[in-house]
Amino acid sequence: MAAAEFSHKLRVYIEDTDAGGIVYYVNYLKFMERARTEFMRSLGYGKNTIFNSDLMFVVRDLKVTYMLPARLDDELDATASIAQVRGAGMVFRQSVCRAGEVLARGEVTIACVDRSVSGRAGCRRNSRCGCGQWNNNTIEAGEGALEQQLSLLDLVWNATFTVQCVMAILLLASMFSWYMIVNRFIYFRNANDEMYRFEERFWSGIDLSQLYREGNERAADGHAILGMESIFRAGFKEFSRLAQQAEMDSEAVVEGSRRAMRVAVMREEERLERHLAVLASVGSTSPYIGLFGTVWGIMHSFRGLANSTQATLATVAPGISEALVATAMGLFAAIPAVLAYNRFASKVEVLGNRYDTFMDEFSGILNRQAYALRSREKKAG
Repeated sequence: MAAAEFSHKLRVYIEDTDAGGIVYYVNYLKFMERARTEFMRSLGYGKNTIFNSDLMFVVRDLKVTYMLPARLDDELDATASIAQVRGAGMVFRQSVCRAGEVLARGEVTIACVDRSVSGRAGCRRNSRCGCGQWNNNTIEAGEGALEQQLSLLDLVWNATFTVQCVMAILLLASMFSWYMIVNRFIYFRNANDEMYRFEERFWSGIDLSQLYREGNERAADGHAILGMESIFRAGFKEFSRLAQQAEMDSEAVVEGSRRAMRVAVMREEERLERHLAVLASVGSTSPYIGLFGTVWGIMHSFRGLANSTQATLATVAPGISEALVATAMGLFAAIPAVLAYNRFASKVEVLGNRYDTFMDEFSGILNRQAYALRSREKKAG
């Protein structure tokens, strides 16, 4: 993990150059050494602190790439950042820059050793050696800034205003969609239970007039009449009203009852489909809203490179991370909404088919009753 970049300003003196006023290549290592030393001091690990703890930090490996020369009287920036923390040491990523232009870039591997161990550079990992303490404290101090930036809450809190607005919109969309999901789940469960309860009662052989009166009593008590029973009541009410008109034949009575039931079915389907459009909108638009936040965060990160002396992961990581958080929030809002929409749309189709089947079955019963009623009236007349 890379720590936040540290920068140390330097001036090139004549002692640093050769006869032509060009900085001698070895002196770039000195510049990097000074930057590392000041970086360690800023973290609370000055030379005296390290010396009193019987620790030594020695260079184990060094890789340097020279790109441009530095000259006499140039003002330089020597940078240092922690690229990796190991069991008994760390890897520094460093550069020497002039006005934002990289002159030399290097990677230095530093080992933490106990000076009391003679004959080799090693770590005994006992109470006198502070390697374990170094690991913990370095992660907390040297890498703490980036870790805090990369923690989820701090990423949201420190994000740009635009990305925060995107995250707020996605959070509200997710909360609202979950409210709709719970609301629709309860409604469909109740509609399914009411349908089975009414079907069992309807096909039990009870007199239809008695079944209608029971519905009137429940409606008077404030109980909502929904689903299949609502279709039954609409058809039976219209049948009873038309059957009293002697001039209407049986086919007209049944057709009038079917029209009333068809209207009731459409109303029930509207109730079943209520708020499903919201879930569809959240599921289809949330990924694109999150993508907008992602693009904005990445664009903001690369704009920040213009003010950085070195293009490192530590420079762009916070912005890219907040961009990815926006993407994750978009998916978090969209996936449940899409799954719920597909599930509820399937339930609407199933219940709608059951309502249509009941309407056809009930129409057949009303058709027989209408013919029987008209036949009795003709015999009586």
